[in-house]
Amino acid sequence: MDDEKFSSPEPTSWILFAGLQAGVLGGLAMMAVLFLNSLLHHKSGWTIANLYGTTLYGNRAMQRGFGMAALSGIALRLLECGTVGVIFAVLFARQRLSPFRFMMIGVTAGLANFYISQHILWAWINPLVPFYSPHFIILLSYLLFGLFLGRTPHYLAEIAKA
Repeated sequence: MDDEKFSSPEPTSWILFAGLQAGVLGGLAMMAVLFLNSLLHHKSGWTIANLYGTTLYGNRAMQRGFGMAALSGIALRLLECGTVGVIFAVLFARQRLSPFRFMMIGVTAGLANFYISQHILWAWINPLVPFYSPHFIILLSYLLFGLFLGRTPHYLAEIAKA
C-alpha cells in the first residue's frame, strides 16, 4: 500500500486549531445573536449569559447586567462550542467536499448540537437553561453556529497560509 495516498498535507494541530477557531467564532456569533434578541425584547442583553451562569453561581446569577455570572456563562458556551468545533474538524476537515456540501454538513452538525446540547447536556447539567431559554432564537443561533462550522476548510486554508 502506498502510505502517501492516505496522509493528509495538513498537520493534525492545524486541523485542531481550525476547528477551535470555527467553534469559538460560532460561539461568539451565537452569544451576539442571543444578546441582541434580549435587547429587542427589552431585557438586559446579558440575560442568556446570566442564565448559563446559573450553572456555576446558582440563583445569584439571575441578576440584571454584566457580572461574573455572565462572564462564566459566556465561558461555558465558548467551551462547549470550541469543543464541538474541534470534534467537527477532526471528523470532517480531511474530507474533500465542495464548499456548499461542507456548509450543509456544518449546518446539520449545528442542528445536531442543538438537540444534544439543549435536550441532553444542559437538561442534565442545569435544567434551568433549557427551561428558560427562548427556544426559537436558540435554534437559530445553533444554525448560525453550524454556518461557522461549515467554514472550517477556509480557516484551515488560512492557517496553512500563515
